[in-house]
Amino acid sequence: MEGLWLAVLVLPPLLGGACLLLGLVELVGSLQNRSVRSHEWPRVPGVVLAAEVREDVSQDGIAASVSWSPRIRYEYAVAGVGYTSDQISLAAAPTTEKLAQATVARYPPGCAVTVRYCPERPGWAVLEAQPVPVRYGLLVVAGALFAIWLVALAALTASLHVSR
Repeated sequence: MEGLWLAVLVLPPLLGGACLLLGLVELVGSLQNRSVRSHEWPRVPGVVLAAEVREDVSQDGIAASVSWSPRIRYEYAVAGVGYTSDQISLAAAPTTEKLAQATVARYPPGCAVTVRYCPERPGWAVLEAQPVPVRYGLLVVAGALFAIWLVALAALTASLHVSR
C-alpha cells in the first residue's frame, strides 16, 4: 500500500510539474520569438518571379508518402538593397495538392505582392504574415496529469476510509 501512495502522491505531481515548467518555458520563448510577431513587420512592394507546385515524395522504408508544397519566388527591396525569397509564411508546411495549387493561383508570376520583412534581417521575409501557433501540448499534459492525480488521490483516500 505504501508503494501505491508513493505512486499516487509523488509521481504525477513530479511529471506534471516538469511538463508545466517546460510548457511555460516554451510559451514564453515563443512569445518572444520574432516569428510570432511577423504580422507586425514592415511592408514593402514586391513582384512574383515564379510560382509552382512541388511534389515531395518521402519513403519511410515501408511505404511512400506524397505531399505538395507551393513554391513562390519573389523579389523586393529594402533601403535600396534587392532581395529574393521563396518563404510564403513562417508557418508554411507541406499540404495537399489542391491547397498548394490554390496558393500558387493567388501568386501568378509578374503580379505585385506585399512583402513583410524582418527589420533586423531584411533578407528574411514572408508573403503571408501570421503568428506561428504556440504549442500548448506540454501545458495540456501537465493539466491532465494534475487531474489524474486528483482523481487517484480522491479514490485512494475514499478506499482508505472504507477499509477502516
